[in-house]
Amino acid sequence: MAKQFIYSDPNIYDTGAVTEGTIATTTFASSDSLTNHERVVDQNISSVVSSWAQNDAIQIDMGADSSPNVCAIYMNTTVAESETIKLYASDTTTVGSEIHSGTLGVGWNIIDVSVTDKRYFYVRNTTASELDYVAEILVGTKYTFDRNFDLGGQFGKKFGVSTVESYGGHEYSHKRHDGKQTWKWEWTRMTNAHMNNLITLRDAVEGSRFKFIYYDETDYHWVRMSDKSLQKKEIAYQTFNTNIELTQQLT
Repeated sequence: MAKQFIYSDPNIYDTGAVTEGTIATTTFASSDSLTNHERVVDQNISSVVSSWAQNDAIQIDMGADSSPNVCAIYMNTTVAESETIKLYASDTTTVGSEIHSGTLGVGWNIIDVSVTDKRYFYVRNTTASELDYVAEILVGTKYTFDRNFDLGGQFGKKFGVSTVESYGGHEYSHKRHDGKQTWKWEWTRMTNAHMNNLITLRDAVEGSRFKFIYYDETDYHWVRMSDKSLQKKEIAYQTFNTNIELTQQLT
């Protein structure tokens, strides 16, 4: 499988875009059914929703007709859940036919969906036991790299260590946080279509504002890009060079 970026429709981070409620049959009704439902879009994969009982659901308003091709759900747990979730997409509170049904594993669950011009996206627990540990939900775009980046990319780790030196010359270190992986690479001689795909990502996450997922063909990484990433340089007619810098996010 090729490398990918997975990022949300930016509207889901707007105030009021996420509503809690229930789906008894085929209709969503808002209610105070969940605890801390806003945590699914707080950009923090360490905080979880609780009291997600059977038929409780989350409605995500994408602001206008949208055609997402992926739903990514992060489970902050070390043991897979046995509850079944169902996904729906609709223009109204009548949720329509399900577009996915299944259980959730540990970490990122990447669910391909097929949605065309729908405003609302629904995530529902259909099992009698409570669904625990849901920490983040992304509904948006899975972008598979048009081609791999150039050779010579840099892959490192930034450690959260502060070191101070005393008047006597002794050094003391303090660990502020675990190390963060870093990535930096370039794409050269890109087509206009390839460049536009990357600009769509850049604008959706608003540079360094929103976190997103980088899949390196083995693992899914929660990352943030630098503001200087994905600026384009035209080297010939509709042919471009660009670069990107990513930093792993711990929460």
